Amino acid sequence: MSKYPLVAVLRPKNVDETVRNQAAQFAEDNLKGLYYSLLGGIFSGRDIDEIPATTQCAHLVWYAYMTSGVDIAPKSGKIITPKDFLYSENLEVVQIYGYNPADFL
Repeated sequence: MSKYPLVAVLRPKNVDETVRNQAAQFAEDNLKGLYYSLLGGIFSGRDIDEIPATTQCAHLVWYAYMTSGVDIAPKSGKIITPKDFLYSENLEVVQIYGYNPADFL
């Protein structure tokens, strides 16, 4: 069996376009230009009261949605990862391509 990278397009469940736009606007206004670090968000944890000094891809998306009151990775630990999104009950799959997500377990 050939292995290909998994690409998943996910969308928050029961979240209207207004909230999605709010999250995107918050990210553009407040998170654009933050330093990237694989450990981004670890020191701030799940606290959204203060904009973190560093971020990483999954943390940035999670943080933007949390400021709009939507937790898209409720079972994640201190570091939010793409895998947390893939298995989140608050996100729905729009499209998926690649090998079986169970291969990640």
